[in-house]
Amino acid sequence: MTPALFAEFDALCRRFGAAGSVLEIGATSTPDTLLNLPSLRTCESRIGINIEHEATIPAGAILRGNGNDLSRFSDGQFDVVVSNATLEHDPRFWLTLAEMQRVL
Repeated sequence: MTPALFAEFDALCRRFGAAGSVLEIGATSTPDTLLNLPSLRTCESRIGINIEHEATIPAGAILRGNGNDLSRFSDGQFDVVVSNATLEHDPRFWLTLAEMQRVL
């Protein structure tokens, strides 16, 4: 992710008052993961989902899982769901979008 795009995500989260619990679909353990957005630092929890690996990062936990099935989370568990550059690689993206909506 470019620094400019990272800054745009941060600006959007600030503008809309991102707070509470955050879920990132397609989170990575790199510095530019959306869980590291400055505007999300005060959120009560930050969790990421990655289809390939788990990780613990200073911003929170990244769990191994598929955005198509977020059944480990309850309806309305998250206040914010973010994702970047994942849906175009998801052959069943509509399921991920439905799950994102459900957990919000």
